[in-house]
Amino acid sequence: MSGQSTYTFKWRACHSAPVIGRSLYLWGGFQPDWLSPDIIQAHDSSQKRKVASTVESFSFSSARWSSHLTRGNPPLGITGYFCTTFRSNIYYYGGWCGHDICFHNNLNVLNTLTMSWTQLHPNDESRMKKGYGGMLSLEFDGTDYLFMVGGAGTTPAVKHPQFQYQNNKTNDALVLTNEQLLHNLSNGQFTVPSVSGQCCPPTSSFTINKINGNKGIMFGGAINLPDGYIPTNGLYIFHVTHTTIHWERVKKGSISGKELWPMDICDHASAIINGVSTSPALVVIGGWSNSSQLVNDCLLLDNITTSQYSCKKIPLPESVTGRSYHSLTAITMSPHCVWLVIVGGSQDIRWRVQQLMEGGHDDEEETGYMVGRFIADTNRLIMIIELVYIEAGEWTVQSVLDGNDLTSKKYQEKYESYSKTRTWWMDQLIEYPTEKEMELQRYIQLLQEKLQAAYQSKVSLQEALVEANKQTEVGDNKLVMTEKLEEVLKALQEERQILTEYPTEKEMKLSRHIQFLHQELQVAHQNKVSLQEALLEAIKQGSKADGNNLVIMNEKYERVLQEKQSITEDNEKLRVKVAYNEVWITEIEEEKRQVEEENRKVEDKNKKAKKEKEQAEEEKRQLEEQYLMEKQITKELKAKVAVNDVFITQLEEENEEVEKQYRKEKQLTKDLKSKVADKELYTAKLMKEREQWSQTKETSSKEVQFDYMIPSMDNLECLSDVHVAEKKLFLIQGDKPQLMNWEKYGLRIGLQEGSLLSSETVEAAVVALVGGQFQFPPNTVLVSAVYAVSLSKPLSKPLKLEIQHCVDLTGRPDLVQYLKFAIAPVSTPSLPYQFSIVKGGEFKPDSWYGSIQRTKFCLVAIVGEKHLPKSSTNGEEDEEQEEQAEEEAEDEVEDGNSDNSDETKDPQGTGSGAQGESSSSQGVEREEETGSQPLFEKENEESKDYEEPQHEEVTAPIPCTEISSDFNSQVVVSTSIVENMAYAGLVYYEKKEAEDLVTFTAAKDLNALLEFIEQKHSQAEVGQNILFRFKDYDGHIELKFDTPQDEPFTGWSIKPHLKPCRFLRCDVDKFGEANYPLPSTCLISVYGLPDAVPLLHYSIPLNGVVDPKTLFIHRSLRTTLPSPLPSTNPTTSSNVVQESTAVSETSTFRSDIAHRVMTECTGMIKERLDLNTLVDKLLEKRMINEREKKKVLDERCGQTADQRMDELLSLVKASIREDGEDFGLFLEIIKQENTRRADRLAQTLLENYKKSL
Repeated sequence: MSGQSTYTFKWRACHSAPVIGRSLYLWGGFQPDWLSPDIIQAHDSSQKRKVASTVESFSFSSARWSSHLTRGNPPLGITGYFCTTFRSNIYYYGGWCGHDICFHNNLNVLNTLTMSWTQLHPNDESRMKKGYGGMLSLEFDGTDYLFMVGGAGTTPAVKHPQFQYQNNKTNDALVLTNEQLLHNLSNGQFTVPSVSGQCCPPTSSFTINKINGNKGIMFGGAINLPDGYIPTNGLYIFHVTHTTIHWERVKKGSISGKELWPMDICDHASAIINGVSTSPALVVIGGWSNSSQLVNDCLLLDNITTSQYSCKKIPLPESVTGRSYHSLTAITMSPHCVWLVIVGGSQDIRWRVQQLMEGGHDDEEETGYMVGRFIADTNRLIMIIELVYIEAGEWTVQSVLDGNDLTSKKYQEKYESYSKTRTWWMDQLIEYPTEKEMELQRYIQLLQEKLQAAYQSKVSLQEALVEANKQTEVGDNKLVMTEKLEEVLKALQEERQILTEYPTEKEMKLSRHIQFLHQELQVAHQNKVSLQEALLEAIKQGSKADGNNLVIMNEKYERVLQEKQSITEDNEKLRVKVAYNEVWITEIEEEKRQVEEENRKVEDKNKKAKKEKEQAEEEKRQLEEQYLMEKQITKELKAKVAVNDVFITQLEEENEEVEKQYRKEKQLTKDLKSKVADKELYTAKLMKEREQWSQTKETSSKEVQFDYMIPSMDNLECLSDVHVAEKKLFLIQGDKPQLMNWEKYGLRIGLQEGSLLSSETVEAAVVALVGGQFQFPPNTVLVSAVYAVSLSKPLSKPLKLEIQHCVDLTGRPDLVQYLKFAIAPVSTPSLPYQFSIVKGGEFKPDSWYGSIQRTKFCLVAIVGEKHLPKSSTNGEEDEEQEEQAEEEAEDEVEDGNSDNSDETKDPQGTGSGAQGESSSSQGVEREEETGSQPLFEKENEESKDYEEPQHEEVTAPIPCTEISSDFNSQVVVSTSIVENMAYAGLVYYEKKEAEDLVTFTAAKDLNALLEFIEQKHSQAEVGQNILFRFKDYDGHIELKFDTPQDEPFTGWSIKPHLKPCRFLRCDVDKFGEANYPLPSTCLISVYGLPDAVPLLHYSIPLNGVVDPKTLFIHRSLRTTLPSPLPSTNPTTSSNVVQESTAVSETSTFRSDIAHRVMTECTGMIKERLDLNTLVDKLLEKRMINEREKKKVLDERCGQTADQRMDELLSLVKASIREDGEDFGLFLEIIKQENTRRADRLAQTLLENYKKSL
């Protein structure tokens, strides 16, 4: 046994453990798995169903526990349920769900042969939902019932007047009741019976046991008093019928041994024990007293069927009795031996009302509902008490078996010994004789005694008749015969009385005996006649004698005649008596026939019952064989399923790995293709300057060998409370210089030559953040997006980061000195992220990007200093403090990013000069540098794309009246960084039923922020975009809607949703902060009446900016059809007008058909139209915006002209798909090319459109 794996049974409480067959079954109750918060606090969950689907059993033959997974849906009232057994089924009713005051009232049955659940009756609001009551299976009049009584639960919807419902004194939601129900197992119906006698009060936590067929006993429990729940010692006997429950309370004076009257008790356990020759007795163990102490007693209440109650204690060790919330089951092992099986329980358990009690024990389990010390000692988890009935007429303890004893050889021998004497477990429920059966037994015994007396009377009659026959030979003995006949008649009368009182099967024998007496009387009569003839003969002979003899003979003759007369009279009387007896015998025979008929019916019924029992046993045997076969099949199937599960798991893991590797390689391939395309374009441009640059393409086109160490994106998963614009993964391979261009979100990453080995590959993860919980140094303002960078492995040389800022340095090179790089660790113990100024970095007055070289990666951003002290007397000291702060910032980054612990390096040791210029060769490479091989791609010069008008140069800082506490309350002046920050205004159009909704949004001119805003308006039409600067340091911009218009707008309504439509600089700058995830926005409703002018071109000036700006709202009336402009080509103008007119007469352009035509003819359009010309015309028709034009015409974006043309046509098709009218505008643009080739293209598109209608 020691080498085998056995199931370990843990502690259990508030449960029932019935015995069926050779095993004890245990379901539900408080247990370790159930006390998990995910289970106990859930009304219904998969975890709770899993625990409730498990049933544990204890085999008495092997003394081992095992766990079984049941089929079907188990009940959810997992503790405090009602429980009873019937044949091989276990019935469960109601119970507590485990959370709050949630009870059930459904009825479920567990089939122990198939280990499957069946719900006999669902939860029903018409019955009270409750637990901690009692249930028995009873039988009367050939019908089987389940009887439920008492318990605690929620307030019922229907209250029955014959029962009581009391609210708990401390919790009104909990109700105590003495409600009783009957459930017919044949038809499955519930009935509410009436009650009589002394019914029990509302009670819970009591015990209830079955005495015989329809009789039971209830003891103890908790009742509701003003002080709360109080234990009671109430003892009740009840009788159950179809419609009535009769209750009788056992009074204290009815039990002998008053000093042993049971104390007040609840949460105890009890069982009925009974031997073959003993009456049923009730055994009670453990529980709680009214003083909140454990009851360490075992009480025996005997003679409970005779009303001669007696109570005595059975001595047991405290390890057996010192418990509550346990179960107790009685098993008859032999005619004079009973086993009491006790399982689980608690040593100290209390319901928690306000808070958990402090203190504990090694085996203490705590939840939000209760705390207690459960019995977890394996020696006490299950114990068996062996009771034997001795000759002195009382029960005594033979032995107590604990957990160790059950695994010993001694137990096995004891068990096998009992098993040989009686196979009790196939039918271990003992049926006790009823009062009627005991009366019939006494009647049968009396009949046997009377039959013996009748037999003795028969012998006496026979002897009397023999004696009478002898006496009839002599005439002098006639009187003797008469006396004998009198005795016979007397005996017949006595026999008649016996037969009258006790009619039995001996009636036939008595009848034959009376007939025999008749024959004897006939013989006596014949003897009398013979005597008379003898006398006559004697007279004849006497005539010959003398006279004396004749006289004597005459006298004798006279006496004989007298005697003859007397005998004749006696015979007549005897004949009357015999006739009377014959009538009586006839009646007896009729009664006997009836009795025989009844006996025959009883025998037939017994034979039928025996046959049914044999059939039931045969069915049971077949079910057991089938169960064993199915169990074996199930075991084999489980083994196969386990093997299949392992195989499937392996396949799934392999498949997952393959898919993961495929996705990774696919992404890497995609990145490599993009990277190769970028390299090809870059190489083609540099070939004109240096031939040796062609090696870059060869290097980047090689096959990639993956050599990941750690996923770099995982290093950035710890970011919290941030607003993410986009995430990007870059692949770095080989030892050649490389540039990772992510200008779409304002970032470029440069890699120096020799940073990696030629065979190495590194993953670079970048996250662009538009804001979050960030804390920047005093006197600074954020002028860029925030970026988080991480590498899968460190590089041998620093990585160059180029970050976009929004400070316009045009004509102000002196502002460069006030731009700084700030960093913060990615991992921080608490928010916000603390940024600190770091040394190094380079800013050029002709670029919108600043660069810095880093080997330690963290959160990086660019900030600008807002003010400077007007005078400083501690210049050197301030400089030393600044250097110290920068060193501390580097240390924080190193501590917060332990995976990237390289030091920040600036190889040339140069930073921003007084004029923002730098002679460092590590900066961004100049376009005119040709003396050596370039490390990085040339920097974009946004200043060419966006030219701000030149103003009068400011040579001195603008004074400011703001007082800063960060500068020791000195008067400070502005650095002009804030005044030169550039902003972008974006316009979006959305169609909302009858009106158009225009959205104007303002934000810093940073690609990451603008891309983030465009994602929020991905379904909207993009309108006019502008760049601007605030006029005042703490000023605002305002959209003016009341300006006189140059274009007519009759019939149009333009209404802003904000008045005045004003944007403060401070509000615009807050975009990206933790509490401002969205930019400043103004909504404008535009609506055109049916008779309005077809086109709306409404101007809205923008006040508060450095240079005057004007927005235009351009809309066309929805019911107006597009009208193409007349062509300047006289040879084709008539055709254009005719085609447009033909289409217009039919209908407007359908967007779906027009989009399909554009898709089919994309190749033709690319061949016949010029990219630059088409872009300008599309911008003029407002089908694209300035930003999209800039992106399409950017030759340094890494795309070929053909790819950029595809991107432009995608924008056009997207616009046409939203509004079919744009297809007409596109035809107009083609016609304005004023070439025959363009005319044929427009004609083809129009014909294809007509064919698709």
